[in-house]
Amino acid sequence: MRGFIILAFLLVAATTPVQAEIVAGYSCGYYFPDSETAPPEVRELLEKVSPGAIKSCSVWGDPETRTYDFVSVPLHHPFGVCQVTMRRLFHEDGNWTHTPPADKPYLGDRSVSMMVAEGDCPRQDDPRYVITNDISPGVFLAAVRVWERLSSASGPDALADVTFPSARAGQIFRDFESEFGLWKSFKLVGVSLSSAAAHSPAYYHLDLEGSPTNWTLLFDFMDEEPVVVGIGTFVY
Repeated sequence: MRGFIILAFLLVAATTPVQAEIVAGYSCGYYFPDSETAPPEVRELLEKVSPGAIKSCSVWGDPETRTYDFVSVPLHHPFGVCQVTMRRLFHEDGNWTHTPPADKPYLGDRSVSMMVAEGDCPRQDDPRYVITNDISPGVFLAAVRVWERLSSASGPDALADVTFPSARAGQIFRDFESEFGLWKSFKLVGVSLSSAAAHSPAYYHLDLEGSPTNWTLLFDFMDEEPVVVGIGTFVY
């Protein structure tokens, strides 16, 4: 999950949960209609909601923090992009609903994850799905292709080739460039659109989980080609 952002941009003016996740003290698992050992509340959800899966998460050792999300059946876009949608479920007054209780703050809404797949879409628990926000499959595909080009390059010159000239002038560009040897180990974890604000225009973000630094590449389109217009870091 993307957390507090630290930006330094250069701007141009199965039988059990099949996939387990452990992120920042959370443990998550996916349940499907054929999951034989699903807890009673998950089995109830699987029988009531439309076809799909249930993702259940909790803080380690604290069952009171358990949450449930409905994850839709993957949809295959004509561009070769698979998409799944996830929405939080709440148990109130004996019923399941997508509406958050009034006395419990909840900042999330639905989320969409995508991945590139030439054939059939993998199940919802496939770790290759990438979290997205307010983008189309076409934008996602362009972002993936840019990152594939960079991460498979034989040298850091590939970054300069896709970066707008004024965004190559600062120290942060050189810092990211200097980590070229680590690029192949970076993981693409998010592609999103940041809305325009009073002091900043709208840009697409390509978020990379790395070590020791997580990077975000700002990009936009020029002559229908994606161009990196800024580089920053973030806490993931």
